[in-house]
Amino acid sequence: MDTTSILNAAPPQPADKSDSAPVEKLSCSRLSVASSQLTAGTIVDICDADNKRLFSARIAEATDAAVSLVRLPGSLSFPVLPSGTEIRICTLTPENIMYTFSGATHTSDRRSCLIADLSSNLPMDRRSSYRIPVGREIRIFDINDTELQDGGLCTLVNVCNSGACFASSRLYEEGRVLTLEFNLNAGDPIDHYAGEVIWTKQLPSGLHSYGFLFAELTDDKSNSLSKYIHRAWLISRYDKSMTVKESK
Repeated sequence: MDTTSILNAAPPQPADKSDSAPVEKLSCSRLSVASSQLTAGTIVDICDADNKRLFSARIAEATDAAVSLVRLPGSLSFPVLPSGTEIRICTLTPENIMYTFSGATHTSDRRSCLIADLSSNLPMDRRSSYRIPVGREIRIFDINDTELQDGGLCTLVNVCNSGACFASSRLYEEGRVLTLEFNLNAGDPIDHYAGEVIWTKQLPSGLHSYGFLFAELTDDKSNSLSKYIHRAWLISRYDKSMTVKESK
């Protein structure tokens, strides 16, 4: 199997070919699902067998059999992995579903990495979608639009396409219907998200943690959440000092 048959996809943003991993003959199982998730230009995390992130990279070329990785803009170098090292490739889709694939390094240097023998894994996060940390104060209202917090502490811990986690000094029972008021970015218009408390947990700090399932969202809200979450994940792979707002 030659280079063309292993890596035959042209990336939408061509990588510097000097960074491409040299490819010899590979014996790889083919995996149809990989072609839909591991495509040229996709940002991925490379993790060890314990799901600890080793580095992030961009796919330069890909097939069902193998992927060739290059450095992200601004990143200095890859760690060199011995040939045959078992790794996991993790990527977040635009729908914010985390996919993982097993593989093994074929060649690896400080500029590029070729991974072969791909096979699919169960999602790393079995919940419906990826959650992004937020850490912003919010307001809470009941179904009659009466504010409930009365000045108490209430923080949005994380958010995903289908719901959120928030922490509050006030006790809410499971099944309580509420409306959360917050904006996705500081300075953006305030929006309201109706839904139901689906689980509760007492924290050591004395606060209460809540799982909150959104009621069916409008298309505009759903699209805004998806874009925010996916953009935040991508930015965190480039530069952890950046904010979601700075991604424009």
